[in-house]
Amino acid sequence: MCGIIGIVGKESIIKALKSLEYRGYDSWGIAYLDNGELHVVKKVGSISDVDLNIHSEIKIGHTRWATHGKVNEINAHPHMDCKKRIALVHNGVIENVKAIKSMLSEHDIISDTDSELIAHLLETYKQKDLFNILKGSFAVVYIKKGEHKIYFLKHFSPLYIVKLPDGYALTSDVSSFDYEFFIPLNDGDYGYISKTNYVIMNGNKQVTRERFTTNISRADQGKKDGYYMLKEIYDQKDIIDNSLSHSLTLDFTKRIDVVAAGSSYNAAYIGNLLAEQYLDKHMNVYFASEYKYIRKHISAPTTVVAVSQSGETADTLSAVRFAKDRGAYIVGITNYVGSSLTYLSDEYIIMNAGVEKGVAATKTFTAQLGVFYKMLLKDIDRNEIKKALSKEYDMKYIARQIFKFNKFFFLGKGLLYGVAREGSLKFKELTYNMAEAYPSGELKHGPLSIIDDKTAVISLIYDNDTFSKSLSSLEEVKSRGAYTVVLSNKHIEDVDQLISIPNIKAPYHVFAYLIPLQLLAFNISLLLGYNPDKPRNLAKSVTVE
Repeated sequence: MCGIIGIVGKESIIKALKSLEYRGYDSWGIAYLDNGELHVVKKVGSISDVDLNIHSEIKIGHTRWATHGKVNEINAHPHMDCKKRIALVHNGVIENVKAIKSMLSEHDIISDTDSELIAHLLETYKQKDLFNILKGSFAVVYIKKGEHKIYFLKHFSPLYIVKLPDGYALTSDVSSFDYEFFIPLNDGDYGYISKTNYVIMNGNKQVTRERFTTNISRADQGKKDGYYMLKEIYDQKDIIDNSLSHSLTLDFTKRIDVVAAGSSYNAAYIGNLLAEQYLDKHMNVYFASEYKYIRKHISAPTTVVAVSQSGETADTLSAVRFAKDRGAYIVGITNYVGSSLTYLSDEYIIMNAGVEKGVAATKTFTAQLGVFYKMLLKDIDRNEIKKALSKEYDMKYIARQIFKFNKFFFLGKGLLYGVAREGSLKFKELTYNMAEAYPSGELKHGPLSIIDDKTAVISLIYDNDTFSKSLSSLEEVKSRGAYTVVLSNKHIEDVDQLISIPNIKAPYHVFAYLIPLQLLAFNISLLLGYNPDKPRNLAKSVTVE
């Protein structure tokens, strides 16, 4: 979840950390060498407005998403050992904290974090020893007093070596830099970088790892009207072709399990509805965090499709390792070449959606949908999809009408129920309001009891065989006083707000409903005084289970 950086060179550590803030913005900190002495600076809050010049060429940094310990300066990284000779940053979660603390009973531990314990262990133990001591996930970067190297360890959390024009860097995300090449590190790797070279060890051997020169450009990381998310919403019509360019298909003679989390789960959910309706085939869609507790016995030939924007989602990777150990064939869908998911997969699809800096998924969700459509349907009508994503919507007025309501329901039938799920998730992420998604016919089986005049109902309706039943459900909520916002490609009378959706033939109509729902959540977030780029308690890349 956190972002970590280590630079040997002139590249700005502050600039690099700002590019990683989407991974955590509870606090930030840096450590650097000046004439061989260690200096540490750390603060609570965002680094986005910090203007600090660090002239040292040996420096590490961290943006924190808290897992152990409250948000304060003591718990912010970097952490140091007792003798103040080591400064360390860590991304991941250590699971055997109690056991480690018992090993360090004579050490002066000042924070509540699991990360500080690693600095104290390094006073006594060698790098490679820590793989036998630490349980959990960790990418660790640290510097030592008087040494012009930056050391690292990697296990189950992402870490890359990056070649800079005048040195080397370590990072959680290669898009932090313009680079000559990058090297994804494997689990169990440890070593160091210096100004002129790097060393990677695994076990007792020096190893080489694959270099990638694919440039994940920073050019598309700009903002629209001051926000990354708004630009990324409007990028969708331009990036969709990339996700429709693969040629991978699924073998339905095998069992198909799909594992994903968050928005990726919703994309997979819609993918299965598409397979059911148009192929008469079925995919078993699981929350990645639940997969290994449900699928305890994988016996028949099984393909596991793993969907992760970052390719580093810990729950998804855990499910993949579980399935792979039991003989499953792995297909990965991700936005990042060189990510852990690509290494674990037998085949993978790179969505090529470009860097997404807003924490809430927008264009990467749409790209994932595009991948499923191309994977499942033989003939894709790209023009219909582009048409669906090309209409612009002004959702500001509707946002002002409903932002003070305290209950929100998102309704849909068929494929549009899957879209309602994603609309509800986006709404929760950005507005911090409770929002529920239901198939519209399910309201009368319980949820209708809480519909009243303090409820806003956002109903997604399409002119097909679901139309009349959708109208019936709409009447049920209207008669109980709900404020109704309807998105439809057909005119509907007697609703509070009607958003006209372009006429797109099924099943491509799904794409037409995405942008107005994303913009609705975005605009209500602003009205409530929140930053839609950085929703509280969330981080872009969820690298802890």
